[in-house]
This record gives sequence, structure tokens and C-alpha cells, in this order.
Amino acid sequence: MSAEVKFYGELIDITGSDSLIMTADSVNELRDSLFQKFPALQSKTFLIAIGNKIVSENSKIADGDQIALLPPFAGG
Repeated sequence: MSAEVKFYGELIDITGSDSLIMTADSVNELRDSLFQKFPALQSKTFLIAIGNKIVSENSKIADGDQIALLPPFAGG
């Protein structure tokens, strides 16, 4: 399925963009595709959200989903 993937924080530096359109049926497949395209992501810690919900690696992706890769955030 085609989905918009948004990047935040240091992940923008790695990908060179704040968003991409990618095709994947599951979060696992998306993660694998991202690691192939951007090998430096493998060493980074991030959560994946579909819509406004943090999801597990085996979650399905629907056509048109908005996906966010969220690195750790510091607050103050």
C-alpha cells in the first residue's frame, strides 16, 4: 500500500527529506525498505506511528495511511 512517511529530528538529516511516499503492506516491510534505502537508520532508535497511534512491527499499512518515524524527544 502507498503511504506517506514523515521523518522528524535527526531522521530528516539521514533521509534528506521530511517525508517520502513509500509502498509497503506492513510495518516490518516498511522498516526493511527504509533500512535498504537509508542504512544509517539501522543504528537509530525510533518509534513508528500510523495516524496518531504507536504501532508494533507486525501492524498492517492501509493505502493512504500517514506514518511517522519518531526519534526520542527531550523535553524541558
